[in-house]
Amino acid sequence: MAAIAKLFGTILTLMILGYVAFFAVVNDAVIQLTLWPQSAPIEAPIWLITLCAFCAGLLLIALLASMRISALRLSLYRTEKKLTRKTDALAQASQISSTKDAPHSASERLSFHDK
Repeated sequence: MAAIAKLFGTILTLMILGYVAFFAVVNDAVIQLTLWPQSAPIEAPIWLITLCAFCAGLLLIALLASMRISALRLSLYRTEKKLTRKTDALAQASQISSTKDAPHSASERLSFHDK
């Protein structure tokens, strides 16, 4: 299953790279782009501006996803910590109840079974 996923990922990556290369070759026109804080226009090919916008979007998505993953890891850590505490408390309570109920000497064991 992992090999199929890796193959699919490789094929998808090659298709995207092919599309980007085709887009860069076809769209070689130069445009002027004026950004707000800067008064001078920037001249760049269409493919470069599009590729930069696409990469900026990928970086933003990666940042948001990493923040979500960090929140999920923190939640998992807290839940595991609570589970460990409750498991330890249950084991301790079980051990205390078993030592209370269990007879300690042979005479206590006999008297316990005779009742």
